[in-house]
Order: sequence, then C-alpha cells, then structure tokens
Amino acid sequence: MIKTSVIKSINPATLEVIGEIDVVAPDFLPIVLRRARKAQKVWENTPNKEKVRKLKNLLTFVTNHVEEIGKIIHLETGKPKLEAINSDILAGATMAKFATKIIRKITKPRKIKFYGMRMFLKLMGRSSYIKPRPIGVIGIISPWNF
Repeated sequence: MIKTSVIKSINPATLEVIGEIDVVAPDFLPIVLRRARKAQKVWENTPNKEKVRKLKNLLTFVTNHVEEIGKIIHLETGKPKLEAINSDILAGATMAKFATKIIRKITKPRKIKFYGMRMFLKLMGRSSYIKPRPIGVIGIISPWNF
C-alpha cells in the first residue's frame, strides 16, 4: 500500500484530534477494487445458511459493543451518543436482521408466469426463470455526518 499522507479525524464539538486514517495513493485503487471483487465473489458463492450465520454473528458483535461503537460515532460526528445508537447503529442492525429473514426468499430463482401463453410454452417444453444474483462491487461517497 502506498501511503501518501493521513487524514485527521477531528471531533467537531471539541476540535480534538481523535485519530488518523492513512490516505492511499490513487494508483492503489485498482488493487483495492480487485480485492473487493474477489471478496464479493466469495460472498456470492457462500451458501445462504452461512450468510445468515455470519450476519447473526455480526449482530451479536454489534449488540455486545453498542456503547463503544456509539461513542466512536459520537466523537467523529458530534451527534449525541444516544442519537448515534438509535439512528446509525440500530438502523444498520435492523437491516442486517431483516436480511437474515429474507435472504432465502430474495435469492431463490422465481419462475416467470406468462399467463395467457403458459399452456403454449408448457407444450413446447419451455419455461423461464429469474435468478437473482449480486451485481458486484459498488462505491459510495457519503457525507461524513449524515
């Protein structure tokens, strides 16, 4: 990794430096994307049962460290810790919990119903399915204090 400098994480309420994050040279981005795509392929090929287990492990970790995570969000954004827990941590945990319940349904292939043409296609020995699959790695640029 080619480090060019650091970004200081500053508590906006006190202006105290609470940490530093390495800045990575733009030349390193293709390597980062390659690693992300490789990890995504591993996740794509992970059985749903294992994905659910991993998500539940994540939820357990977050639940066991909610105060610590809330404090970090509070320090980095300046928002009250209770708001960080309620709006940031619980929102993410709720989505992870939802994913554990719906993952099997949304990843299962679904037969397309052609209604008026169903019998005709059946006689021809044809059927169509929609098979959901991940689209791959994406990048998100988000405001730090959102």
